Amino acid sequence: MANFTRNFIAGRMNKVVDQRLLPEGEYVDAMNIRMGSTENSEMGVIENTKGNLPLTSLSYIDGTPLSAAARCIGALQDSATETIFWLVHDPDFSEGATGKLDLILLMFPQVY
Repeated sequence: MANFTRNFIAGRMNKVVDQRLLPEGEYVDAMNIRMGSTENSEMGVIENTKGNLPLTSLSYIDGTPLSAAARCIGALQDSATETIFWLVHDPDFSEGATGKLDLILLMFPQVY
């Protein structure tokens, strides 16, 4: 299978066209990116995020750590309050009747 190398200067996502037929500067999908834009313009900036680096460890209310199978299944950033909401699912949680755990976690900015 051929290996495609592209430069994304236009930076436009196109999920309609087959990957082999994409015009130069467009892409089909992206992971671990953050898009930023200004209020007065539709132009934006795409930058890599640290999506694959563990930045913290999670535990349940009583201090029981989550299992290695725990995954973040969704995240939402509220720029106005600088808050991040994490949706976490642990299918192998050792405590509890079901052996599973679902959490909604809030990350607030640190005050220095």
